[in-house]
Amino acid sequence: MTNLAPSAAPRTPAAGTPAADSLLRFNLAMQRSRAGVMLTALLIGLALRLTGKLSFTYAAFFTINGVFLLSCLLFYKLYEHGFDRRWGINLNPAWFACDVIFSTWAVYVSEDPAGLWLIWFLVNAAAAAFVAGGRFALAVVLATLRVPHQHIA
Repeated sequence: MTNLAPSAAPRTPAAGTPAADSLLRFNLAMQRSRAGVMLTALLIGLALRLTGKLSFTYAAFFTINGVFLLSCLLFYKLYEHGFDRRWGINLNPAWFACDVIFSTWAVYVSEDPAGLWLIWFLVNAAAAAFVAGGRFALAVVLATLRVPHQHIA
């Protein structure tokens, strides 16, 4: 059973050490992966729109994707320039929250709350579990449950 009890904040290795370099490479790779997943979602969304399986405006669709990709670039640059170490904060919860917000926005825009886009909430929880463990995955799932799953007219 996963331990969901609170624990100490993750320790950041000292700059210039092999552990710090490894953590930096991991964080940068995660942001590249986020961008790759979003580009995949963009292609899938376009294909579904062109085949009539999803309904959304292109303006909203490209706005969501553009803002999401900008968030990937922002977090990539924050990690690359060491702001997480300099500020002494864990940036993971911030980009987890962005992912939930962008997924929610995509579901809303698609006007298909019971459909295909809900898989992205699972992707968000899986990313949180992979990067930060069970507590963060649970937090992402709970944040998702707070999302209204019916389109607001």
